Amino acid sequence: MNDRDPIPSPQVPPQGAANTEDERGSTRKRLLGVALLLALLAALLMCLWPTPGLPFDYLRVKAEELGRDRARVLGFVREEVVDLPYRGDVKGALGTLWEGAGSPEEKLALAQGLLAHCPGAAPTSLEELGETPAGDVAQPGLTVLHRALLAQGEVRETEVYRGSAGALVGAVHSVRVLEPGVSVVEVAGAAPKQVKAPVADAVGEELVFRLALPGRGDEVEVVRELWRAENRVGLDAQGRGDVHAFTVWPCRIGDYVREKEDLRLQESGRFETQLGVLYRHLLDFAHASDQTLGKVEAAYGVRARFDQPRILMLSRVEHEGAEGFALDLRHDDVTFTGSAEDAWQAANARGWLEAEFEGRFLREALEAPVTTAWTVFQRLQDTRPDAPGRRLRLAGEALGRLARRPGWRAVRFRAGGDEGPVVTAVRGQQQGVELSGPALPPRPTRLAAELARCLFDAEGRLAGTFPPNVRATPRWRSERC
Repeated sequence: MNDRDPIPSPQVPPQGAANTEDERGSTRKRLLGVALLLALLAALLMCLWPTPGLPFDYLRVKAEELGRDRARVLGFVREEVVDLPYRGDVKGALGTLWEGAGSPEEKLALAQGLLAHCPGAAPTSLEELGETPAGDVAQPGLTVLHRALLAQGEVRETEVYRGSAGALVGAVHSVRVLEPGVSVVEVAGAAPKQVKAPVADAVGEELVFRLALPGRGDEVEVVRELWRAENRVGLDAQGRGDVHAFTVWPCRIGDYVREKEDLRLQESGRFETQLGVLYRHLLDFAHASDQTLGKVEAAYGVRARFDQPRILMLSRVEHEGAEGFALDLRHDDVTFTGSAEDAWQAANARGWLEAEFEGRFLREALEAPVTTAWTVFQRLQDTRPDAPGRRLRLAGEALGRLARRPGWRAVRFRAGGDEGPVVTAVRGQQQGVELSGPALPPRPTRLAAELARCLFDAEGRLAGTFPPNVRATPRWRSERC
């Protein structure tokens, strides 16, 4: 360029061009943000909603939530699943996921179940989960038998199931009468099995559960009578259309599980079926019961172990054109972690609450008159002159049996005059020392003393009548729960 060439004037962008560029950049950022939000929403829906075309599966959904990543699965099991202090697998993978806690073997089962939904992921081991193998420990298990009671005391048993209790979680099982003289026993789950048991020659029928539990040498046998010909109360014959639905749950039923079980019933087309309705009632009972259990755990600073399966049964029968239901907490024991004293008191508190809730639940769920052992016990009236003393004696004997201590036979009460009520523990055939006040050891005399304080007035005189409302008797329960 020479000196004569004109100097080019600076290029001035058209008015609004700069704003257009800024707007384009802002638009790109907004679109990128929307795309990122949609991607996150899609990932969330994959975690919370079943994969299209596949039925809902707890383990698959949890694996998807963890990105189907092996390291994240192991980290979840190690760090977020609470350790329980026993060995052996009672809950299985699904029960451990529902409970959010488990033994080392149960945590291993959960990890393997989740890894099965992670493509290419290798199985894991106790060592990789930071656990030590237990060695030669007897494995827990469950056997389900149908027992026909024959004449002259003979029985005919048919094995229906033998395996892990955890394998029966997430399914409803049943005994149904589809034709006279035959009971159809069905165990659902991953490997469903159906057995037709003839009972035309029987005088009674039972369903038997044999439980091999952690830390116990002998099996526990739980028997549920379905009917017996000699019954004066209860079923005395098999009836066509009878249905006995039962569940095996070594875990609690939380809000998430209660919601998703309805979804699974709907997906399978069983939501409104007779068995589906009974199953939903059992779910509702366990869900509400476990909410109360959480309050008991918080009150005593303990945690339920669920090292044995809860076996609940709901029966529907017809008699003379009327429909009847029976709820049976056939095996409903729950043990607790924590100190021996707190665990024992928590178990007793839960027992009282569960007994009262059983009748209330049936009354509200079925909207019909209900009779339970609890209500019968409440209505007991005894006008005999010796009723208070005799009832105290019976209560003492019952407390002695409940103590389950070698040598304990009974606990006796008597008014102590100016000294207040006196509780005497009886060992074997010999009278024990009189126990009262803060020196009382736990079990059974502490509970006995609390009961005595409810039965004697402030001067130590025996109350005129035994409290008719059993719920008000153990004062310690209302103070803690």
